[in-house]
Amino acid sequence: MVKISVIMPVYNAGTYLAPAIESVLGQTLHELELIIVDDVSTDGSLDVARSYAAKDSRVRVMSMEKNGGPGIARNRGIEAARGEYIGFMDSDDLMPADAFQHLYDFAVKENLDIVRGAMADFSDVKPEPRKIPPFSQMERTLRDRAQLRQMALCCFDYPIRSDDEDLNFGGSVWAALFRTQLLNNNKVLFSKLSHAISEDVLFCYESVMKCSSAGVIPEVVYYYRTNLNSRSHHPVPDLIERALHTAMEMDRMIIADGFRERDREYAMRYAIDIVRAFVKNFFLSDMSLKELKRWFHSQQRHPFLLRCHKEFPLQMLPKTHRISFETFYHRRFWQMYILIHSREILRTFMGMKILRGCLKPNV
Repeated sequence: MVKISVIMPVYNAGTYLAPAIESVLGQTLHELELIIVDDVSTDGSLDVARSYAAKDSRVRVMSMEKNGGPGIARNRGIEAARGEYIGFMDSDDLMPADAFQHLYDFAVKENLDIVRGAMADFSDVKPEPRKIPPFSQMERTLRDRAQLRQMALCCFDYPIRSDDEDLNFGGSVWAALFRTQLLNNNKVLFSKLSHAISEDVLFCYESVMKCSSAGVIPEVVYYYRTNLNSRSHHPVPDLIERALHTAMEMDRMIIADGFRERDREYAMRYAIDIVRAFVKNFFLSDMSLKELKRWFHSQQRHPFLLRCHKEFPLQMLPKTHRISFETFYHRRFWQMYILIHSREILRTFMGMKILRGCLKPNV
């Protein structure tokens, strides 16, 4: 019996692919299959995947005919999955050896449609994983319909109002298991739009909306690699536009599912936060100043951002987030440049100060 089908989309994963595969195959829960879906790699990733399939019968390799992004590749894996539950992993990340055991045991014990754990991030520069929010401090199960609907909304972002329960335990497909029957019976799939942004957030929202039970555990079950070669760090001209297309889809889903008018703020906050994150990544990239200015001023004022500026209660955001949004919205390049780089300098300085304090000998 296959307990878990692990779906891994791959596109030019390079040297990260082999450790990612071994991270899955080395799990203490052995009754799993790893479905690798190659998205037309050009760097030999497909050969690496096939070499593991030749050595371990639990590995299945599929090839896409056309490059379409991780969401479309994951759909191919869902259709082929034979496990009781489905988990997702990216080709440059890692997992603790007992991750799937923790998730599966809790899911079976509580008879859950969805179970989620905590994540930690790391990078080549900072290899020690660091637990990151959002996560639960304890085991918890949710079966009440109202709470599940709130959890679905929180897949988009944190609530900003004190009378909205914070049930944000993450909106990515990593660090989670989804009952295969739940996905198949409700035809829950990723966006069919090529290279969609935050396609996993929409997937998680729909999954929670369709489920009858969900749970969270406090254990770290996923190591997310901060990879500067990932698509979110490359300032392609239409990246923000595609992210805002996702925000509009969130807004549409919120209306269609009968939420309150004010709950549309979850889609607006997602838009504000994703734009802020992308702009920061681009300003810290290796683009020349000339290229950066050209990209910055080429960004059109999207109608959804216009609506965020007009209707979202910006005063309820953290001050730095509000300033960042206003600066981008009004196209103040040098103010944005100084804001981002000064914060990075301060963050580096504080990190060095903390490090010196840790290394200071006891007198």
